[in-house]
Amino acid sequence: MINIFRQFGETSCGGVKTNVVNCEAPNGIYGVLLIVLNVLTVGVLVVAVLGLILSGVQYLTSRDNETQVVAAKKRMGQIVLGIVIYAVAWTVMEWLIPGGIINDAIKVELQESAGENGMVIESEVA
Repeated sequence: MINIFRQFGETSCGGVKTNVVNCEAPNGIYGVLLIVLNVLTVGVLVVAVLGLILSGVQYLTSRDNETQVVAAKKRMGQIVLGIVIYAVAWTVMEWLIPGGIINDAIKVELQESAGENGMVIESEVA
């Protein structure tokens, strides 16, 4: 997990006093962006699952009421379409951001875990 939050004390970030964002961390604003995107992704998935459950219950309890059956099927289709649109948007963001969101997050975590000396891993090919 990328640690971008200060634990104690007050710091100055761009002349503004803050306790939230650690501007000394590498890619501070990038870490905030990652947190926002991860929370948004989880939120979209949770809402989609709840919507599918709700529309499934509506479909099961519709009995002979044709309007409820149509409404439940329409809601399920809209939820699946929303998931597809979000997946396409995520893919476009991966393509537009140099190196991608996921790859940069892994690089930042590796840099932080390597320490100040920047541990280099060498491998020999036999």
